[in-house]
Amino acid sequence: MKCSDDGSVDRLFSGCISLEELHLRNCEVSNMNKLRVCNATLKKLFLSGFMGTDHEIEIITPNLVHFSYYYTGTKGFSLINLNSLSEARIYIGPYLFSTIDFSPTATALMNGISQARSLYLTLYSSKPILLTPGLVPQFPNLTYLNLEMGGCLPEWKILLANSPCLDTLVLDFEFSGSGLESHNNGRDETEKVPGCLMYKVKTIKLLSFQGKPFESQVVEYLLKNAKVLERFTVRLSGKKRLRTKISKEVRALSRVSKKCQVTII
Repeated sequence: MKCSDDGSVDRLFSGCISLEELHLRNCEVSNMNKLRVCNATLKKLFLSGFMGTDHEIEIITPNLVHFSYYYTGTKGFSLINLNSLSEARIYIGPYLFSTIDFSPTATALMNGISQARSLYLTLYSSKPILLTPGLVPQFPNLTYLNLEMGGCLPEWKILLANSPCLDTLVLDFEFSGSGLESHNNGRDETEKVPGCLMYKVKTIKLLSFQGKPFESQVVEYLLKNAKVLERFTVRLSGKKRLRTKISKEVRALSRVSKKCQVTII
């Protein structure tokens, strides 16, 4: 996409007085430093592909209810006035994690979506990225969290601790096992249990579960601390001959919640 200056795209988007949905795919822009999306009527925004590492993205959309971000790299990020956001789907790929200082962009992205009520978050990294100080903001409105973290499951408790109203938690193990399973997955007895896990979370789903040791530790931790849990679903993956064994092991685990119903798929 070639533009005469930074303001040309801004004028295009702001001039669409009835725009409600916008898809930007593989916009490798030239002749501009910042891609600015400013529109008061926009409700759904989808960003995907590679824009280029020399450009910034600025989004000012006060009525946005859905935001989807699937970029592998950008120089800077600004999300302004997304207070009406209902759902965010975020993929942070390996490019950001390979840079020397990814923190400002990732932090700006996380802060920008902090008012969302539902969050689908994919973090593909071989290091515990969410342990970066200040990266994870408070999510005061979040009730649904779906995490696919590519081996970074030790970090999910940080998000839980900052999501006091969380009702439903989904953990996807599909890309787990990148070496981080050696990190603490809930074995530290002195560590504070997130308040939402003890008093709010009623539904937990585990996807692509293969019964690996660190996955089993996660299950034990959840069933031990989710005091008001009502529905616990495990979707098994891997070899069929192991599924019966895994199913028996999961069902045999003790649960702190007397109302908890375990379903193995």
